Amino acid sequence: LAARQLVKTLAVIRARAGLTQQEVAARMGCGQAKVSKIENGLDADVRFGDVVAFLNATGHEARIQLVPAGLKRADEVKQHAFRIK
Repeated sequence: LAARQLVKTLAVIRARAGLTQQEVAARMGCGQAKVSKIENGLDADVRFGDVVAFLNATGHEARIQLVPAGLKRADEVKQHAFRIK
């Protein structure tokens, strides 16, 4: 399951958006088989560009946060607040 957290999240996002795989595929400009492959594959096999296109097709966007390894959540929040200032 750990190797499939991203792809499972993408499937949930699509379902919550009320879209079929076919509808997402049309918005991405690809075939439904590609959307199925994304949702049923392993996280490591999914290309970043495909994730971004999938998210755009479902009305979402990607945001990546880079933090030092081992940083506690409370320190992450403090770091984020500092960047906002």
